[in-house]
Amino acid sequence: MIQESALTLPQEPTENIAERQQIEKQPLAFRALVENATDAISINDLEGYQIYSNRACYENFGYDYEQQEMNGLPLVNLWPPENISTLTEQLLPQALVGGWSGEVRQKRKDGTTFDAHLTTFPVLDGSGKPISIAIIVHDISKRKDLERERSEIYEHRIFQIQLAAGLAQEIASAPTLDKLYRRVVTLVKERFGYYHVQVFHYIPKLNAMVRVKSYAHTDEEIKTAGHRLPYGKGIVGTAAAIGKPILVPDVSRNPHWMHHPDFPNTKGELAVPIKLCNRVLGVLDVLSDTASTLTHEDEIILLDLTSRIAGAIGNTHLLEETDILHQFAQAPEGIGWITLEDNTIVYMNPVLCHILDEAKPEDTLGKSVISYYPRELREHVQNEILPTAIREGQWSGELMLLSTQGTIIPVIQSLFLAHTEDGRPRHLATVVTDITNQKQAKLLLDKRIQQIDCLNDIGQKIKQSPRMSEFLLWLIDHIPSIMQYPDVCVVAVKFEGQVYGVAEAMALPCQIVEDIHIGEKVVGQIYASYTQKRDLLAEEKILLGDIARRVSNYIESSRLLEQTQAVLEETKASHKLYLPKQWIKRRPQQEPDEHTQPETTPPRDTGLRGSRIYTALQKAWERITTSLLRDVI
Repeated sequence: MIQESALTLPQEPTENIAERQQIEKQPLAFRALVENATDAISINDLEGYQIYSNRACYENFGYDYEQQEMNGLPLVNLWPPENISTLTEQLLPQALVGGWSGEVRQKRKDGTTFDAHLTTFPVLDGSGKPISIAIIVHDISKRKDLERERSEIYEHRIFQIQLAAGLAQEIASAPTLDKLYRRVVTLVKERFGYYHVQVFHYIPKLNAMVRVKSYAHTDEEIKTAGHRLPYGKGIVGTAAAIGKPILVPDVSRNPHWMHHPDFPNTKGELAVPIKLCNRVLGVLDVLSDTASTLTHEDEIILLDLTSRIAGAIGNTHLLEETDILHQFAQAPEGIGWITLEDNTIVYMNPVLCHILDEAKPEDTLGKSVISYYPRELREHVQNEILPTAIREGQWSGELMLLSTQGTIIPVIQSLFLAHTEDGRPRHLATVVTDITNQKQAKLLLDKRIQQIDCLNDIGQKIKQSPRMSEFLLWLIDHIPSIMQYPDVCVVAVKFEGQVYGVAEAMALPCQIVEDIHIGEKVVGQIYASYTQKRDLLAEEKILLGDIARRVSNYIESSRLLEQTQAVLEETKASHKLYLPKQWIKRRPQQEPDEHTQPETTPPRDTGLRGSRIYTALQKAWERITTSLLRDVI
């Protein structure tokens, strides 16, 4: 580029000097923008060979910038062999007729590959003919890895939920208690792939937890060994004493863990109480031979499973011993007696009264049990469930109860036919286990799956490269569904002074706000607010932050593309001003000789032709056009 001090010229008009200086700055501005871009940007000839690559391109593909190794490099060297047809048959032909954009695999110098979003478009000369191809490569390997990881988590959770439901059905069908426990340890061990599974019973006389079933031991070995654990101590004993699951992902860090001599490779342990009517019957104990592989996910699944096991145990106990009904009548929660003639209540214990919001047991006497079910279930209970329990002697399953205050309570309910001492049917006994907590855990799991789906949908939407206003309005419609309380959630996005969505969200006190960035600059905010007072979860803030980062990346990528195209258009406009004709006359499919001087068109005649000023300007023009051709082409 010619320097101002290199020529000794008469004074030019001020407007001509400013115009010339602006023209000289444009290629420098374009190069500065491209060189400082974080995406890989290259200019390639029509045959698919690189002419220019910015520093990010060298860094992304692993070539030496100082040695300019990518200069003249064929584009096929940057593509895996199995994807080269995409380059030659789709990308290059479409790049010459308007451009191409999509996700591809790219290859580094060392042979490794990575996921990228590639955008290509033609660079045109003054007459509108393509003279080269511009390519922008954005590395999306981290996002792809995250999407694959979330997809695997999603599939794993669905598998576990389906597996737990199937296991519960198989376990509940066991005819005896011994076979029920055998199914528990066998199915849980083999379906979930744990290191070991065993079941302990609490024996009050011994004040100990006694192993009654083990996947790795026969019944005779268990009787001979008589393995016991102290009640209230260790992982199993403590879980039984407090009636809550205890998860120890790494037993080496837990001072209360008690060594299992039969299982020396134990690295993690999860003990889940088996509770019936608020009474701990036993503990399901699972072991892992790898530290930190047992998680709260396992805890949620096994908690739901043990509640079903408890119902099945209660059912099996009644089938084996009819007098256990007397014990149920004195149980601390969820017990009722129903007549066979008209399904009226003759007894309800205090805990079941509490569940149904009844003041005292006496208030329930003589009421129809059907009135404690939602209207949509009453006919089903009346005509199918109760007759089945009377006919077959038992029924067990999930139902919804309706309290006197109108609250819907999810429960596992078991119905058993009680007999008199001479064997005559007497009452229907019902055992009710409130599973509200388990249902909430499942709802939380479903919400997390829904959140993963939403993040995947955002990624898919970004792939479509929608207009910014369309994308932000679409985003506003999707965010409420992944919040804890979608019915009272409103969303607004403030971007570049314009507000999209519900402006009220920006002023509500119960809100989460995340910034939208372009580089270090804050260009907007995403507001997710509740119209009513609600507790905001840390998980919601993390999720909205993830969404804001995705939006920021999309806006930044779109802006970079727009700026790059704008600079190219400005450069081409300047060429039109000074080069009304085609710069270089080439033969078809022939590379220009680097020693051949390009044909140029000097500035129009201003009446100074032949003067010293005209000769100096002509030489300066030739140098400027030669520099522009070298930088752009």
